Amino acid sequence: MTFGEEKLRLIQGALLHDIGKVAYRAGKTQKQNHAFAGSDWLTDVINPPNVPQKLPNPQIKELIEMVRFHHAAYLRNSSVSKENLAWLVCEADNIAAGTDRREIPPEGEESSAGGNTQRYDRSLPLQNVFNLVRLSKEQKDGSQVFRMSNAKTDETSYNPPVSKGISISTSEYAAIWTGMDRDLRGVDYSSSEYLQSLFSLLEGYLSYIPSSTDQTQVSDISLFDHSSLTAAIAACLYDYAQAHNIADLSKWCGEQYKALRDTNLFLLVHADLSGIQDFIYTISSKKALKSLRGRSFYLEVLLENIADDILQNLSLSRANLIYSGGGGFYMLLPNTQQAIDVLESARKTYNNWLFQNFSIDLYLGLAWEAASPNHFMYKEGSTKGTATVFQAVSSQLSKQKMRRYSGDSLAAVFEPVRQEHGTRECTVCGTSSQLVNAAQTEFGIENICKNCAALIRLGEALIYESKDDDDTQVFIVHQKNIKISEYPMQLPSREGTLHLSCSTVKKARSVLKDQSEDIVRIYSKNTIINGLTGATRLRIGDYNHCHATEGFGAVEFEDFVKNSNGIERIAVLRADVDNLGNLFSGGFRKDLNENGKYETLGRYASISRSLSKFFKTQINRVAEQNGKRDLVIVYSGGDDVFAVGAWDQVIHFAQDLHSAFSEYTDNKLTFSAGIGFYKHHFPIYRMAELTAELEHQAKSFRPGKDGIALFGTTTRDGEEACDHVYDWDVFKNGVQKKESYLLDWMNAVDSDDNSKAGHSFLYKILALISSEVAEEQSINIARLAYLVARKEPGEHASKERKEKYNELRTLLYSWATDSQERKQLRTAIQLAVYATRVKGE
Repeated sequence: MTFGEEKLRLIQGALLHDIGKVAYRAGKTQKQNHAFAGSDWLTDVINPPNVPQKLPNPQIKELIEMVRFHHAAYLRNSSVSKENLAWLVCEADNIAAGTDRREIPPEGEESSAGGNTQRYDRSLPLQNVFNLVRLSKEQKDGSQVFRMSNAKTDETSYNPPVSKGISISTSEYAAIWTGMDRDLRGVDYSSSEYLQSLFSLLEGYLSYIPSSTDQTQVSDISLFDHSSLTAAIAACLYDYAQAHNIADLSKWCGEQYKALRDTNLFLLVHADLSGIQDFIYTISSKKALKSLRGRSFYLEVLLENIADDILQNLSLSRANLIYSGGGGFYMLLPNTQQAIDVLESARKTYNNWLFQNFSIDLYLGLAWEAASPNHFMYKEGSTKGTATVFQAVSSQLSKQKMRRYSGDSLAAVFEPVRQEHGTRECTVCGTSSQLVNAAQTEFGIENICKNCAALIRLGEALIYESKDDDDTQVFIVHQKNIKISEYPMQLPSREGTLHLSCSTVKKARSVLKDQSEDIVRIYSKNTIINGLTGATRLRIGDYNHCHATEGFGAVEFEDFVKNSNGIERIAVLRADVDNLGNLFSGGFRKDLNENGKYETLGRYASISRSLSKFFKTQINRVAEQNGKRDLVIVYSGGDDVFAVGAWDQVIHFAQDLHSAFSEYTDNKLTFSAGIGFYKHHFPIYRMAELTAELEHQAKSFRPGKDGIALFGTTTRDGEEACDHVYDWDVFKNGVQKKESYLLDWMNAVDSDDNSKAGHSFLYKILALISSEVAEEQSINIARLAYLVARKEPGEHASKERKEKYNELRTLLYSWATDSQERKQLRTAIQLAVYATRVKGE
């Protein structure tokens, strides 16, 4: 991506404007002001003595001035010119913070919030952004915080929030400062190719550092999120000023700042891809696991590439990509005619491309809404607010999706595509185009199309076990005139078709050296790749583990049943966050009548990225935190999950994930899930459909949702219903405790033949408790008592055995006489039978 020198310098300055906070909190400066500490540090980094510099002195000077004078109190008294970019950074800093801080002294200065209490406390940890979420009157403010974590060197660490009471030490900041100092010196500030590297290293070092340690404010925005948003806003201000010939930045951002903040300077852009579920799951069972992973990852790259394509056409960085995940993204763009033209052209071009390549299976909704800084900042008495902008753009998107195609497009939709005589369909996806020779693909599948072959290759690359750093898989987006892999996938761009190929780091470096002009961009998976300066790290929930394949990963679904406990079944988990729309339409302390005080763009961006981080990064750690689970995460986006694995392991994983998510969101958000059980060769699309219905049943269980539904549905009074749906606490403390009692009895080693309970005994209980007719219940209770009495241990049984029998007998009677307990017992019996089924039965 290329930028003009001035715009590149602006984005760099905005990203780095607050680095002095790290130096100040680490005790690495004598300056009592983080802005001056940052400018001194940056001077030493980019202009050390006796070292030749690529950046001319005037550019170095202005870059340093953006850091030194990003507070209005110092900027007004400085000698910088009226065209200096520091004016834009100063105003962007205020807007990103969501409040006007013109008269607030910078961190490090001596100032009191009252009495002898110092305003700033450098030991304050980052607070959980979910602390202030209130989706119901019962919810209260939380007090969770995060430990300091260096995500740059420990990218895969699981860092859940903890209870308040910890503090951040100077030595912890010093460790961050040391790493940043080293890496910042490796950046070429004269080249736009290093901008993504700068963005990534700041994300790694600053994601768990609070932006503000002001004790009069809420410190729940990370220094990275604030710096990134400041860079996005500064770039928008720059483009707007350029488009409207605003040269005197000091007047625009200084004297006229009130008018500026009421002007619609921004476009909030929302993109959403329709057809994801059918694209991923409507395939045959051949090479299903690799195909599913490949398809899921392809759609993620498709959206990331579209986002990058739009940003590249507007010379903007990924700082302007506010959120990406869950099949869509949000962007903050300048409200200029150029941006609108690019968006309108992009919407048409991308959808034409999608139609040509995937017919009506995929469609990209792309909508935008104009907004002013005051929409994103708290202003007492204002009727504007961040929530109103998000609601408006979502409404625009919904309307657009209802009118997808123009008249010409509709004609093409209904025009049947004539196939050549004798053309066969692809065995995997059912299409009949571009079939390749099975012997060439080495997949052992007759009649496979090029797309499916490429997607299976992509799925293989995702679970490839690298031998060393050079062997690590990366994904290259390139022009057609270079060949990297045999079956590349195609991607859209405004200029035409691009190609996506799997490669190794070593090969990528070689291609960059010899044919860099043909490389459009490079993506890595979960890891920052040293030496590939323009590579973008994509966070992906990619956990895949299977003991049957010596712990590496499942090759096919059948691998999961080999080591499953009891019955030979796989389970499919589909889960989705509850009430997410309510959160973004006003879930920040609205019950306290604070008029959107906390609904700032920075908080919305932070909470979106937090959700994405959980479902794309933390989920991998959850899957292995209680012993590596035998399962694969097929898809995990911004708010939903699709996972497959050994049936018992998936249940445990679902509970681990639910507990971790509750902890992560301070018990403010929940998700509902469906879990279906299938034979490994059952059609994939039916697994997805049936489990989706279970997920729907879980979400329909009660108004607050937070449900789990298992097994399957039945038709009752013309509607689908599930007999095994619960809230998570009841499932854990009710169903699973009952299952545990039953399994303890069935697995007892000292029981005689008479007292030991087998499947026949459980099925008889199930038959007796299945009726909900009152007259039948009373008779069946008596029959149950007789049935259980026949299982009384003999006189030679151990005392412990007799005590367990008496306990279980009492519990069974109690459970059978209560409708809710009876329902739980039915599910517990089903699970106990699954757990004790002998393989092959």
